[in-house]
Amino acid sequence: MIFFIEVLDRAHTGHICDLKEWNVKIIPSKTKEKLEEYGLKSARNEENPINNDNGLVDEFWRAGFELATML
Repeated sequence: MIFFIEVLDRAHTGHICDLKEWNVKIIPSKTKEKLEEYGLKSARNEENPINNDNGLVDEFWRAGFELATML
């Protein structure tokens, strides 16, 4: 979990980017990295978009939480 002091430090020392770079480059690339790390890249089923596998749901949640806390 990121602490407030670390967030402030990142604000001062982190990579500076504009909104377009953030939305088009950084978010998609970091999301792809997390999906690959957790083995979820091909877990999507377009015919049945509602997932009933609780284990898979937990993995998506962990990957999403980790993505949110690392950005």
